This record gives sequence, C-alpha cells and structure tokens, in this order.
Amino acid sequence: MAEENEIRDFEVLGHEVVEEAGEDTDAKKIYKIKDKREKIFYSDLIYTLMNLRFSEEEARKHWVEIVMHKWMMSEKLERNVGVRVAALDYFKNIKGLIKSPKIVEVSEFAATSWRAITDSLTQLYNHRYFQNALNRQVKRVRENGGCFSALLFDIDFFKIYNDSNGHIAGDVVLVEVANILKKNVRAEDVAARYGGEEF
Repeated sequence: MAEENEIRDFEVLGHEVVEEAGEDTDAKKIYKIKDKREKIFYSDLIYTLMNLRFSEEEARKHWVEIVMHKWMMSEKLERNVGVRVAALDYFKNIKGLIKSPKIVEVSEFAATSWRAITDSLTQLYNHRYFQNALNRQVKRVRENGGCFSALLFDIDFFKIYNDSNGHIAGDVVLVEVANILKKNVRAEDVAARYGGEEF
C-alpha cells in the first residue's frame, strides 16, 4: 500500500509540474504522449533507458525506485547524478538484472541496431525483420480481425543476367529494384529483401 501511494505521489507530482508549465514545454508534450500511451509508457521508458522489457506495472514500480535512487545518489555524492547512471546502478547493483554492462554511445547503438535489421546492399529491411513484421501482422489480425496484404516478387532471369554480366552488375540491378520499391511504398509498409533477388 505504501509503495502504491509513493507511485501515485510521484505521478501526481509530475502532473502538477506539467500544469504549472507553459503550453509548449517538453514536459507537457511528454505527459500528453503518456496520456495517449498510458498502457506502455513506463515499459517503453525503461526499455529506452536500459534495453530491458517489463510489463507496464513492473516498469512503473522500477521507474519510481530509479527516481528515488537517483535522488539518494545525488545527495550522497553532492552532485546531480543522471537518470541513466542511476538506472544502470539500480539494475546492476540493486536488482542484479544486468551482469556485464557496456556503455555505448547512442548513435553507435542506433547504427548497430539499424544494421541488424537491414540488408547491407539494398538498404531495405532484411529477411529477419520481414519475418518479425509478418508475425506481428498475423498476430494483430488474429486478435483484432481485419486483414493485411503481402506481396512477394522476384526478378525474372536474374541468374542468367548475373552469370552473363557479373556479380557487380547484378548488385546494381538489385539496388535499382530496391530504389524503385522504396519510392513506391507507404511509410507504414515494410519493404524487405527476402533473399537473393526476391523482395
């Protein structure tokens, strides 16, 4: 019960700060997003900070503890401790959920994450990403109804062209087809290289 009150107090404090803030503050925007995405706000927040996934309820409790831990660390060290440092210390030394952390610059992490889901030649999504997106769509349709479309195509006589003109010429064709595909899909569509000359 005391823990629930602490969580409520923290959330109320956050909303009070927003109410006192002007119309266009970042805090106001964050809480507007929070109101729209209430069911996954804390889960996404913890995932963004630490790449750990929790249910919304668990993530909310962790967040309150992280904020309290940040304040305690800041008081003891007599300087402001960042929320990332507090979260890292909390999950490593208090909860033991992280064993061997590595600090990576966000831009490097984003670039590595992007390379993990894209085809290096065509810059389209790769087969693994496509499979995950397809599974998400199938699950969504099973749970909510509706439908989706999938289009699979390949380049006719590509092997003959590739064998006659060389792999570099074949790569040029694959890149050109990928560029045509990119120009003709919507933002919400998943354009992927399925494998070889299949898209």
